[in-house]
Amino acid sequence: MRSLPKNYDLIHDLLYCLDSVPDIIAVSETKLNANSVSNTDLNNYFCFHVDSKTFAGCAALYVSKQINTIYRADLSVNVSDVESCWVEIAQKGKPNMIVGCVYRHPHVNLEEFTLELHKLTKLINKEKKQLFILGDFNIDFLKNRTNQATDDYLDMLYSDGLLPLITKPTRITSHSATLIDHIYTNISIDTVTPGILTMDISDHLPTFCIIDTVVIRPKVIKYFRDYSSFDQTKYINEINFIDWDSIINNDHENLHTKARKFVDRVKEIVNKHAPIKQIPCSKLKRTLLKPWITNGLLTSIKRKQKLYRTHFLSNDPEKKYLYKKYSNTLNELKQY
Repeated sequence: MRSLPKNYDLIHDLLYCLDSVPDIIAVSETKLNANSVSNTDLNNYFCFHVDSKTFAGCAALYVSKQINTIYRADLSVNVSDVESCWVEIAQKGKPNMIVGCVYRHPHVNLEEFTLELHKLTKLINKEKKQLFILGDFNIDFLKNRTNQATDDYLDMLYSDGLLPLITKPTRITSHSATLIDHIYTNISIDTVTPGILTMDISDHLPTFCIIDTVVIRPKVIKYFRDYSSFDQTKYINEINFIDWDSIINNDHENLHTKARKFVDRVKEIVNKHAPIKQIPCSKLKRTLLKPWITNGLLTSIKRKQKLYRTHFLSNDPEKKYLYKKYSNTLNELKQY
């Protein structure tokens, strides 16, 4: 992310552009530490994160609140300047799945990192659970034939039954292309659909994988207040026309009864103008992440991503300028 607090809104933009809400979001390089005060929560997600002792790095996992999840604080890559965050997901009819997000700082010794990750994956393999490891490893797989340490790292993954799913560059500049954002798994690739998103969430392209599985979801009914037809003027007018005297000045009722009638009358009007509705557990609404996002803004967010693919990535200076101009205008509109 190159700073989660700075680019927090870009996660929402990404979610608005997807056909369905992901169950798990792994974020590396959040740049969070013990002194961070920014709000980085996402509605309907648990947030697990491991901070850095520096002003860079860090790893975080957002997991849907509709999934039975255990935070695995006992798992970590025991190397200085490597942050990792781990959770365990319950599945139906299958072994539980362990998901880890890892950030390896570029200066960390690769041989030492390879050895420690090998120890950790051996430990997880003994639990006989499915495993997914995601993150920014700062190890360019495109150099495996020319760099012995990178080749040894890949050999370690294969020996532990882990297969890299991302095979194309994830960080592309005008003069270079590197594959440093990885996803590894120990399950059959026939049940996994990996890929790369061309979206401007940072200078790294987001990677993803879709898994053919059924997770255990708690049977919790969720609700939201629908403001889509809310009219502030009508709401205030109706509040102003409440006959408070008939409630407050009734000498035959005690204070408790008066207070209850007061609250019930206000709730009645609020529910009329912004009714409470049930969220289907199988289909959370992305717009609930920020209810004020209009259909027009959603359309503009999707158009910006199209311009990113056709303009920014083209390396044409004029097209880059048009993309940045559109992006800046959209950001200004979203602030209102």
